Amino acid sequence: MYELYLAHHGVKGQKWGVRRYQNKDGSLTNMGRNRKTMNDVNDIVSTMNNKDKKLLGLHRKEYQTIEEGQQIVKRFIKKVDNIPVSFFDLTGDSTGVAVTIGTRSGDDYRNKGYAKAVAKRGKKWLDKHYDEFDQIVWWARKENIGSIKTAKDIGFELDESSVLPDDPWIKYQYKKINTQKQ
Repeated sequence: MYELYLAHHGVKGQKWGVRRYQNKDGSLTNMGRNRKTMNDVNDIVSTMNNKDKKLLGLHRKEYQTIEEGQQIVKRFIKKVDNIPVSFFDLTGDSTGVAVTIGTRSGDDYRNKGYAKAVAKRGKKWLDKHYDEFDQIVWWARKENIGSIKTAKDIGFELDESSVLPDDPWIKYQYKKINTQKQ
């Protein structure tokens, strides 16, 4: 007689005792926080039409998968009545990070300042961690006026070398604004 049973022997390549999503004190690691909020971000993206997704540089239904979530350095989500309405992601590593920002489609959510509010939270974090990255960039399509305005509002400046006639994307570099009085 054969008995069927299910056995789990860990995650391939992971050392025993290593936690991927939680610290020893029970708090979530960066990867754990990103995994927890991934559904909120994908929910926001699912409301976008093809034009909005194109402005974000997306070519599929989901914004990101679990594997891609490992590249998230920091994420901010704006919720209204417990509904995720806007997100601000920093992806990359110590050599540089790039900003991705998006807002839920619909008249109830667009042009209400949600993207700017979440971007301001991201700016505060960027100011504290500015020296940890070689560069901080924000790529925007030339026709994405809202993204360009938000980038400028929080301290990104146009990188003139990125403006090419046949390229729909332009790059903005983050410049930390020193607000301390001397």
